[in-house]
Parts: sequence; structure tokens; C-alpha cells
Amino acid sequence: INPRICLILAIPFAAQAAFVVYMNYMGDEPLEVKCKPDMSIIRDNFRIVILAVTMGIAALGLSCMEELTIIQRLGWDPSMVTLIYALVACAVLHRLSFWALPFAVAKINVYLFLCRSMTLGIQYQVQQWFTASPSVCPGNLSPHFPNTLYQTMGFFMSGVAVLAGTALFEKYVVHWNARAAFWVTTLMVCLAASFDLCLVTR
Repeated sequence: INPRICLILAIPFAAQAAFVVYMNYMGDEPLEVKCKPDMSIIRDNFRIVILAVTMGIAALGLSCMEELTIIQRLGWDPSMVTLIYALVACAVLHRLSFWALPFAVAKINVYLFLCRSMTLGIQYQVQQWFTASPSVCPGNLSPHFPNTLYQTMGFFMSGVAVLAGTALFEKYVVHWNARAAFWVTTLMVCLAASFDLCLVTR
């Protein structure tokens, strides 16, 4: 399927947000001066704004890092340079988090970062196993799903899981203290990852 067709089909669904904003269904109080940003928000939260802008610049730089030809010209390993850049950017962003956010929120931010950085991401390997051709995984070693089927069912089931997780969170987890909520969700992530490990190591 041509990716352009998928993007064109997604435009009407994404454009719905413009109607919600225009009709102010978010419930924001109207300003006295129209068509002008509320600069008081920036002045009152300038530290958070600096953190957000720095985060965006760091993400943009990371996406462009391996495309810089000067790295190849200097004979450096692009992957190693990208890793060093990511580590330095993370250190700077975490330092800014403690500067811009409340101390408790900044600690939660660091905790979530450590959880994600220590998570073994094997999504690509799992996809390769599910969609491997018989020449790569002969016999019953792989289900040999077409990539279209895998992507469609994968995104559908992930959407269902997100809805179920959101419902459980709003009904139960939101009433717990932060420590219990983080530990339970981390255990659920470990449980879900164990199934992926079983698939690729069977």
C-alpha cells in the first residue's frame, strides 16, 4: 500500500482537532485580545518553556545526528556519536527538569527515564519473527504473517490494550499512591515483555 494513501486518509481524522479548538470545546476562558498569544503564561512558566524548547531541540538534533556528513568525514562512528549525544542530551534535560519542575515531579521523570532506558526493546525482532518468509524460518518456526496483516492487527490490538489500560487506570490505579502505581505498571511491562522474549528465543 502506498504510504501517501494512508496519510491522505488520515488527514480528515486529524483535522477534527481544528474544529474542537475553534469551538473551544476544551473550555478555555476567552481572552480580551483576540488572535494574540497569552504571554503571561510564558512569563509565569518560563522555566518549563525553556525545558520544553530544549527538549524539542535535543530531539531534532538526535534525528539529524546520523545524517551529518561531517561525522563521516572525521572518521567517527555515527552510532557512537549518536549514543554520546543522546546521553549528554539526557543529562542536560534531567538537570533542567530539577531546575524547572517541582522536586517530586523531577524525580518521577528520572524514574520513568531509567525504567524505559533499562527496557529491552525487541519490537523489530518480534516483527521479523512474525513476518519471516519460509526461506528464513522454515516449517513451523514462524507464522509467516504478511506484513499488512501483522501491522493491521498489531495496531488494532495495541489500541484495544490502550483503551483497556486507560479504563483500569481511571477506575483503580488513579486512587493508589505513586509508588504502588509505578511498581504495578512496571511489573505489567515486564510480564508483557516476557511473552516477546519467549517468542524470539523459542
